[in-house]
Amino acid sequence: MRTIMREKVMDAERVDPHLTARIVGSYVRHHTVGADQVSDLIATVHRALGDLGKPNQPEEVRSPAVSVRRSVSQDYVVCDYEKEESGSRAASR
Repeated sequence: MRTIMREKVMDAERVDPHLTARIVGSYVRHHTVGADQVSDLIATVHRALGDLGKPNQPEEVRSPAVSVRRSVSQDYVVCDYEKEESGSRAASR
């Protein structure tokens, strides 16, 4: 089973340049792309095709800036260390 999965993973060196050209050509026909952006678009599509079938990199685990207990109060909500007034009190001002 593992050998089958390895064959399905595309490699950037094995990406068909005609497939990249067809995808970029179709995109350019339907979207406005500046001449200075075309080479980046080709590289991005080529890289994306080469990454097909590869496992995604797990995102780093993020911790909140403020604990939930400390961030919610009757008078305010802390968001990124800035106090935001709660709706009832802010609406009366």
